[in-house]
Amino acid sequence: MTKSKINTVKLQKALQKFDSLDKANEALESNEQRLTSTVQALEVDFEVKKEAKAKHQEELNKLMEEVALQNDKLNQILDYIDRYGIQYLTFESIITCLKASPLKNDVFEELYKEFFVLSKIDWKPYYKADQLKRAFISKAIGQHVNCYQCICGIKFITNKAPESKVRGFHCPDCGFSVIANDSLLEAMLGI
Repeated sequence: MTKSKINTVKLQKALQKFDSLDKANEALESNEQRLTSTVQALEVDFEVKKEAKAKHQEELNKLMEEVALQNDKLNQILDYIDRYGIQYLTFESIITCLKASPLKNDVFEELYKEFFVLSKIDWKPYYKADQLKRAFISKAIGQHVNCYQCICGIKFITNKAPESKVRGFHCPDCGFSVIANDSLLEAMLGI
């Protein structure tokens, strides 16, 4: 058995404080019991917190999976918007042009009904896109905007009927009679 060196200074302080070694031992044992119960309580608390952490980690993992799923859905929606956004902008510009055009309400209502019917069916056009474009432009503005050309070379556009149906339009520069010229419609249609 090894002998341990006794610190006499500490021994004297303990004797002064507790009056005897028995009382010092009792105080140390009491302190050891208090510390042991504190450690046991901390170990129980640690286990409870460890279980709670595992439960919260599981909940966090589920939430992260849900966030990833929602991100995938959002990306699908954004892809859909990218894919069909140009078509929507084109449709919106057509509607804006129609509202700003001099169409009578009954003509606009007729076009609206046609658009509504086409939006509800799986529509595959019989005609080519250029033919449909010509039909739309002539129906939307062709009846209201007329192009004319004079023999002097001047071209002009009007959205009014001539003052006299017999005389028709006259050139604003030279005064001669003019002939119809669909160059505006041709330019719009890319003919």
